Amino acid sequence: MTASSSRTVEEICSDLGVSIIAWKEPYGPLRTKSPKIIRIVLDRHGEGHLIIVLRTIIESTGNECALIAPVIWAVSDLILAHPKWPDHGLAWIEAFDNIDLLDLARKARANRKAVQKRPAMAAMLYERLAPIFDPPPPPRRNHACRASRASGGPIGGKQSRMAPQPRFNGSPRTAVRSLVGWPAAEIDPIIAKASG
Repeated sequence: MTASSSRTVEEICSDLGVSIIAWKEPYGPLRTKSPKIIRIVLDRHGEGHLIIVLRTIIESTGNECALIAPVIWAVSDLILAHPKWPDHGLAWIEAFDNIDLLDLARKARANRKAVQKRPAMAAMLYERLAPIFDPPPPPRRNHACRASRASGGPIGGKQSRMAPQPRFNGSPRTAVRSLVGWPAAEIDPIIAKASG
């Protein structure tokens, strides 16, 4: 999928206050060394998507220095996978206030032998944001089962596969015979030996 934009990466970054710097220059707030990645995101997904990605990173508290390739990719991938989440506006940015994107990048880098950085970061972001923007539904409670158990009936309207447990009013010897199901002639000598 190719999205065309009449504006260049440099123009979009300039409008957002982001400086594109050379590799030898130090990172800092609102500085990036990833214009090629930004160009790919712009070409594939359009200007609107790119602006949401960059604003998500630079407007969240503490992430102004996180304009690095793995972070840009992960935020872009997450927005593509869950396009309604950024529609929450300020709540979307505030959710990122509680996420240290550079720390996630370090964790992804440390585990890169198992998982590539980009999907690892997207998964870590999802893990932190899904409870906010896509909470799981409350557990379903089957009231029919509870009512059935209280009345002594079958669970869920089906007959239980478990055999009914016998009730014993007699001696322990009668109880053992009932549970084991052996004839008295076979079980009595065993019980006598165990008791004696």
